[in-house]
Amino acid sequence: KKDSYWIINNKNELFKIFDDESEKEYVFNLELHTITNNHDLYFSLADNLVVNYDKSSLKFHLSAPFFLKEGAALYQYTVEGLMNDWTNWSPNPLITFPFIPAGDYTLSIRAKNVLGDRTALTSFQFSVSPPYWKTWWFYLVCILIVATIVVSIIKLRTRSIENEKKILEDKVKERTEELAKKNKDITDSIKYAQRIQEAVLPLKENLFKLVPNSFILYRPKDIVSGDFYWFTKKNDLITVAAVDCTGHGVPGAFMSLIGSNLLHDIVEVQGVVAPVDIIKAMHKGVVDTLKKDKRYSATVDGMDMAICSIDLKKKTFEYAGAGCPMIIIKKGKKELIKANRNPIGLVFDKGGKPSIYDGKQKLLSHKFKLTKGDTFYLFTDGYCDQFGGEDNSKYMGGRFMDLLADIQDKDMVEQETILNESIENWKGDMPQLDDMLVIGIRI
Repeated sequence: KKDSYWIINNKNELFKIFDDESEKEYVFNLELHTITNNHDLYFSLADNLVVNYDKSSLKFHLSAPFFLKEGAALYQYTVEGLMNDWTNWSPNPLITFPFIPAGDYTLSIRAKNVLGDRTALTSFQFSVSPPYWKTWWFYLVCILIVATIVVSIIKLRTRSIENEKKILEDKVKERTEELAKKNKDITDSIKYAQRIQEAVLPLKENLFKLVPNSFILYRPKDIVSGDFYWFTKKNDLITVAAVDCTGHGVPGAFMSLIGSNLLHDIVEVQGVVAPVDIIKAMHKGVVDTLKKDKRYSATVDGMDMAICSIDLKKKTFEYAGAGCPMIIIKKGKKELIKANRNPIGLVFDKGGKPSIYDGKQKLLSHKFKLTKGDTFYLFTDGYCDQFGGEDNSKYMGGRFMDLLADIQDKDMVEQETILNESIENWKGDMPQLDDMLVIGIRI
């Protein structure tokens, strides 16, 4: 027939050979027929194969039958996600991967024979699952564990801190109660000292009886004061003193008791009435009382004093000061009467170094003829030295004198009120820095 041939060979075998082109065409195919690992475990050939991380040593077994010559096929492959290029052609039909990291991959393979025929491209998708320590649930568990540990540590630390805080609070409370008790005891003692000091000081009302037109502005910095006032009447002379002792508070109060007792002894007992003589006697009394000698020449314990004597019958006024000046206002004119430079109990040389008063220094006094309306002010430095105002500066003596001049039309009670309000407004929120004492007397 035109489309076929019959052939009989020497073995008496009959073959029919077709002359049809479609029957003559030879098809060269490539197959992936087995997947195993190093442990000879077989895997499914289904796409999207998932292999555990610990079983990822894979072997891919290929076949491309070529009947003209056995083993004449060559193979080539690449793995997307693992390799960047194709391998060289190789006759080995086994593809081996000792280890494949976790991930998604696509294996592409092809083959060719000695006639140059190539198979179609064959692809196989597979995945290697990550180890458990790289899975999201492991990360979540780790985060939860770490969070639990952190929270536990924070809670333990917080509890420890709270316990320590409670212990400290208990200790602070205990100490506070102890300090409060001690403070109360100290305050009670100081208040008792205040009563003693007030008992030693003369009553203000008695001065008003001696000199009706007068006032005493007395503002201790603390409960007790280092400033004190003193007055008495002996024969026809009224003696008034404003004294500023070293320090304030309890130390100043002790010094004020010494000063008050010395004045009483000098004026009331010894009968000394001249202001300059009283200051001399006070010098000696302070030195003797404090037992000052050359060994203690560097100490600065002492007191400033402004003292005056008023003779209402003779209409005379005599003033002497030791560190404390006096202000007099006559017929609307103000004048500052300076005091002797050295405080009671001390003498300062030109370099400012203190030494014990030895009675050799000359002391000055000032005498005035009195006329109706004359006003005198004895004061310590606490009022003028108070800080305050918009620029946080001292009140200063000039401002004090101007204020006194401006209130001359007021009676003495009003003047005391104005002086107190003025320094309070000036001070504002600033603490009071020193004891304050102002004595005003109008003839």
